[in-house]
Amino acid sequence: MARRRRTSQPAQSIAPVLVVAAVGLAVVSSWLGLPPVAVLWALLLVVAWVEPPVTLTGKKDDWGYPTPANPSEEARLRRSRQWRQLRFSLVPLPGLATGLTPGWPLLASWLAGVWAGALAWLVPVVGNRYLRAPAGHVLDAAAAFVLVVELASARRAVAPADHPGTRIDTLVPAIRRAPGPMLARTLAGALCGLVLGVMLATVTHLYGPSFGWRGLVAQLHLDPHLRHPGIVLALPSVLDGLLAVGGALLAVARPWQKVALEAWSELVDTRAGWAPRWAGLKLDAPT
Repeated sequence: MARRRRTSQPAQSIAPVLVVAAVGLAVVSSWLGLPPVAVLWALLLVVAWVEPPVTLTGKKDDWGYPTPANPSEEARLRRSRQWRQLRFSLVPLPGLATGLTPGWPLLASWLAGVWAGALAWLVPVVGNRYLRAPAGHVLDAAAAFVLVVELASARRAVAPADHPGTRIDTLVPAIRRAPGPMLARTLAGALCGLVLGVMLATVTHLYGPSFGWRGLVAQLHLDPHLRHPGIVLALPSVLDGLLAVGGALLAVARPWQKVALEAWSELVDTRAGWAPRWAGLKLDAPT
């Protein structure tokens, strides 16, 4: 009987599943006295290293490497390159991390990283025998900053046509283009953030150290040593201010980015429109 020849199938990306699992494990780690954002950073670094390379089926380039055969393969290639870059850029060391500097004009993603770091500092950290709570807050803040700026940097790096990023100097032109809608978005976003902050502060005030299932166990006297510090550790006004600013910036992010990347988007669309013509002429598209 003839043996069946085994055909090797290309490895499929399971990064989305691993990212969801990493978020869940980070939440669970907070109940063990660990800084959850720092745990998430470490788990995403592992995800970046286990992401398999993408298999391309298109024609080979001048160097003998296969190219994407369709837009689907091209999108998978960009995602694979992004994870490959994150293997090193998530490590905040000179020569490895690429997005730690703010750039000039200032990158909006860098400001978002500073905001995320400040918000992550407020995440409760119980601490344990190996890690004190203040150190956990510092680790969370640093991890949040690195995650935001490096994820944005990796996305720009794999984008076509030298992605310039959203810069702070394009905010005023975006406001001038549509002042009314931008003002409405800003106020609505700030209000939503403020309401969220008040809700979190109210829950913390009502339940205090007994918030969560560990607090419930302690209340039932099943384990009197279990305690949790609640949702926030900072003054409510600090949390409210951060969430209001974040909500306002998130509300205007889409129109702001549209104005900031207008010229870049036109260049990408033009190159995409010319791609079939270059293929018809059997010539490589100019870079």
